[in-house]
Amino acid sequence: MSQPPGRTARAAGSLLQERGMCEWRHTAIAILGAGFIAFQLYIVWSFVGVIPQRIIHVCFALTIVYLMKPLPSRRLLAKAVDWVLGIVPVVTALYVAANHYRIETRYHFVDPLTAGDLILGTLLVISTVEATRRSMGMGLTVFVLIFIGYTFLGPYMPGLLGHSRVSFSNFVENNFIASTGMFGIPVGVSVLYVFYFIMFGGFLEMSGGGRFLIDLAMRATGRTLGGPAKTAIVASGFMGTISGSAVANVAGTGVMTIPLMKRVGYAPKFAGAAEAIASTGGQLMPPIMGAAAFVLAEMTGVPYLKVCKAALVPALLYYASLFTVVHLEAASTGIRRMGKEEMAEFSAPILPRLQLIIPLGVLIYTILSWASLMTAALRAAMAAVVVGFIRAETRPSVTQVINAFARIGRGAATVAIPCAAAGIIIGSVTLTGLGLKFTDLLLGITGGALIPTLLLTMVACIILGMGMPTTAAYIMAAVLMAPALAALGFPMLQAHLFIFYFAILSMVTPPVAVAAYTGAGIAGADMYQTGWEAFRMALPGFLIPYIFIANPGLILEHPSLWVTVRVCGTALIGVMALAAALVGWLRIKLPIPERLALLAAALLMLFPERLTDLFGFVIFAVVYVRQRVKAGKQYEAIYDTPTIH
Repeated sequence: MSQPPGRTARAAGSLLQERGMCEWRHTAIAILGAGFIAFQLYIVWSFVGVIPQRIIHVCFALTIVYLMKPLPSRRLLAKAVDWVLGIVPVVTALYVAANHYRIETRYHFVDPLTAGDLILGTLLVISTVEATRRSMGMGLTVFVLIFIGYTFLGPYMPGLLGHSRVSFSNFVENNFIASTGMFGIPVGVSVLYVFYFIMFGGFLEMSGGGRFLIDLAMRATGRTLGGPAKTAIVASGFMGTISGSAVANVAGTGVMTIPLMKRVGYAPKFAGAAEAIASTGGQLMPPIMGAAAFVLAEMTGVPYLKVCKAALVPALLYYASLFTVVHLEAASTGIRRMGKEEMAEFSAPILPRLQLIIPLGVLIYTILSWASLMTAALRAAMAAVVVGFIRAETRPSVTQVINAFARIGRGAATVAIPCAAAGIIIGSVTLTGLGLKFTDLLLGITGGALIPTLLLTMVACIILGMGMPTTAAYIMAAVLMAPALAALGFPMLQAHLFIFYFAILSMVTPPVAVAAYTGAGIAGADMYQTGWEAFRMALPGFLIPYIFIANPGLILEHPSLWVTVRVCGTALIGVMALAAALVGWLRIKLPIPERLALLAAALLMLFPERLTDLFGFVIFAVVYVRQRVKAGKQYEAIYDTPTIH
């Protein structure tokens, strides 16, 4: 007999046990999380200058990171380092609060820095770099250090990469009390948008909303062929609305879906890869696409609702290709359907929890009504709190409330820190003029040719995204690569969406496929095999950006409705044909010539021209008819065979 979801969540244990974190640190993070929420609510209804609010926001995040990730050594020196680095943001926040008027009204690079500005600015940059290392790993940290080094060593570099000298005080000012470096657009997005969506997700999860969405997905797809894999796809699409993080999605839904996939017969590496791709797609799916989408809207000056509209069809194509892969994989390997006993785990009544869907409705309705994103997230967060307390089944306990505060604090910190690190990189690019030089360098390598420039941009996005959060990967790639695409004549939205997609797909691209490796850990599979399996399964998704960069109909930007419908329809058939060619199965097993024919059909239909679409569709239709005829003959051969008694 299944327990009520509220009690199930309580029985699951606290986040303290999940993280292996000592009790006082968990409590301190929860208190800081509550203070973080209070500060973010304060700036909604009270005026706080742009720079002070961004600095204090990052200071909250830094303190949380140093509580989350202390140095492993128990020596006195290590503890002293932790305390000093943890106190720096506290002192900085108090300093900024006391000097907010001067900071808000001073003229950047005109008024001199005070000694306090110089000392605390230097310490804050050091503290941010170390917090980046602890929370994000060495990948992003190395990039930050390279760009800091380039800022000061550039005058000694030869040729195009050389630049004029940047003084240390200008570097500190740019990254402390100016809106062009560490506290530039990325941190601004974290302050004004991302935090409130993380708060919404935390409160919805507190009331059992995450488990409710997974149960809904299981009810819809669990008994179909390859049901658990399809559940992972649907649930991860839902959960993308809450977390906006591929790794968090894998960890949140994968602990339930991956064991179920293995139980019905999927290979461990396939189960881990399927969950990783589905979770990665959560950042592509409107109405909430993760922090990087908010940064994209801010950097391009395109309204967020328009970004959502442009991303909708490509996201649906991405998930359609994945649905096709898991369905055909189940058909080709004889995966069984889930039984009643296995479905019983998800049989908790839906009706007592139905009100948990209201916050998502509030969120979508408010966004569609052209209210600000902050307003939409705040209303949805308040709705999540209210609906959670309506019924006893969903009413959170005190422990769950404390865990929610801690979860929100941690989630906000893991976005704010890479945003601050990316801001340092942007600041260095701005101070040194590297952006324009990089565009000249890129176009010089490719000769300004379209396909080589797009391919090089794709490779650069994937390399920049290795082992890094999507937001930081997208920002770096956008700053360095988007001007080159713009120079080729692509509209700003198409160019940035192209970069955005490949920054996200780096999460499932070897040799460093972070989401796939997380799935492999849960599945008990080899991480490299899982990474390559995820890459194989995601190949149709790699072609989608090339379609919309070539034809704006796929992002609903073409003036002709007929062209939009044709491009979207043929792209759908194309990605499904490519998925069938990859799996080697359509109605029955595909021989090599038919797989090659489907591959050719897919590539033809992915080029948005009428003639190529027609040829591709004809090839696909011929292969499909042949498969149906051969499948029918096999069926007749089985059932017409006389039985020997």
